[in-house]
Amino acid sequence: MISKLIIELKKEHLLIKKTFNKIKDFNIKADKRKLLFKDAKQFLSSHIKKEDEFLYPLLWKKAEIDNNLKHTLELCMDDMNNIAQEVQNFFSKYEDKEFGDEFYSELGKLCADISQRIIYEEEVIYEKYEEIITDKK
Repeated sequence: MISKLIIELKKEHLLIKKTFNKIKDFNIKADKRKLLFKDAKQFLSSHIKKEDEFLYPLLWKKAEIDNNLKHTLELCMDDMNNIAQEVQNFFSKYEDKEFGDEFYSELGKLCADISQRIIYEEEVIYEKYEEIITDKK
């Protein structure tokens, strides 16, 4: 059985992906895409905060006695720091700018990076979390 936390986090992943896809949709008016841009920033921030508060502490505690998990988490954090910097730079750069060709090019790269991160979290990190809480029962 999947934990409530993992279900919530996966739903948030879907919301984040849907929001970014709507930003790329030229059938949606520019002012609406600007609002979606702000929503995406808030959704990402909230999601990361939830993971930092509820997901990773348990994983790091288990990593104190599991070197494989520790190594996985260290790689994960390196990757996350890189993506977090990319996200921060992207949102800072375009917060008060019109969305042009450069924006959509960078958005495409960011979406690809976020999608890869989501796959990794769901297939590796969330699975590790589920294993840990299953063992505790």
